[in-house]
Amino acid sequence: MNRTASKFIKSLYKILSNSTLESIICWTTDGSKFIIKDLLEFEQRILSNYFPDINIKKFRKKLKMLLFTKTVTNDTITFSHAYFQKNKPYLLGKICCFSEIPSRKKVNFSSDMAVKIRLLESAHIRMEETVADLEKKYQKIIDFNKFMLKELNQHTVNSEYDTEHFKKLMNKSNPD
Repeated sequence: MNRTASKFIKSLYKILSNSTLESIICWTTDGSKFIIKDLLEFEQRILSNYFPDINIKKFRKKLKMLLFTKTVTNDTITFSHAYFQKNKPYLLGKICCFSEIPSRKKVNFSSDMAVKIRLLESAHIRMEETVADLEKKYQKIIDFNKFMLKELNQHTVNSEYDTEHFKKLMNKSNPD
């Protein structure tokens, strides 16, 4: 990642770590994406203070060049990148600009080929995100299974105790 992109990414990560700005920009609950909740406030308070030479259009373009994916809903914009995650600043160095991809520097591709490469790289990032999401779901299933086994074992212990207790009561009430 070039120096400018590195500074941009680190500043954005720092902004997202600032809890006083959560009404404007914040991480999603799972920490794999970030949300711009209030675009007007984001432009006025964050871009003007942290990135004075960048407007919202340039901000989005910069994220696109860094291979972030964008999702827009009625009132929010969500961005994600496989290497831009909450509590994982060590991944930031793996983020690179589309223009920095080594294969593009070695060979002068036609624009069609460059578009295909970008699409493949975006698909690769989405697959990495899907794998990470599946790993989280898998871990939840494992945790749930552990919980159910614990409950089942507890139920078995209680059942054995109840059976023994019932037998003792039956023996006391049935004097042969």
